[in-house]
Amino acid sequence: MQPVIYLGIAMTLGIIYLSFRRSKSENSILLSIHENQIKLMATQAELAAQLNTVAAQVQKIGQESTKTLEKVQELEDALANQDDVSPELQAAFDGLKAQVQTVDDLVVDTTVPPAEDEETPSEDEEV
Repeated sequence: MQPVIYLGIAMTLGIIYLSFRRSKSENSILLSIHENQIKLMATQAELAAQLNTVAAQVQKIGQESTKTLEKVQELEDALANQDDVSPELQAAFDGLKAQVQTVDDLVVDTTVPPAEDEETPSEDEEV
């Protein structure tokens, strides 16, 4: 039996449906598909919100890291201006620098790509 297409088009949640005469099982399947689409759209909205939250956290971490590195530099400058640095002070500062390096190593360093006007040698060319 061929489905009969009605001339009406309904717009729901940005999805266009054509009206057909269908069996109850076909309608049940289409309803299930429609419900899954709604769940998927809600899930994507939730994921987008979570990504925005994580992006804000990463930005905050970057700002805090910058302030921490500035403070470490200030301490290093103050240490350099000391006439006689005790072994305890030097050990404390060295421990701090080691911890800063450990945290820095957690983040992969990025390389700056060459400017567009600079030519980069191809794999076949010798440098």
